[in-house]
Amino acid sequence: ATLPSNSRKKAFSGKYQVDQKIAIDRFRVTKYIGRLMDEVRRQENRELRKQGMENLIGTKHDWPTNEKNMSVRQKK
Repeated sequence: ATLPSNSRKKAFSGKYQVDQKIAIDRFRVTKYIGRLMDEVRRQENRELRKQGMENLIGTKHDWPTNEKNMSVRQKK
């Protein structure tokens, strides 16, 4: 995964020394992936609603769930 452009600007704006390391931990990676998934869900929802379909309404928390862990309601 790449850093968002604003994060890259902050990381390389001279604020940090050349020999410093940037730590990327699991929390930040998970947060970034979650935001990306939410953005994709929103785009898909917009496209489907333009076509008159409302399939994704109420599915925000279902997207990051593994299919084998989904309840019967979530699988619909």
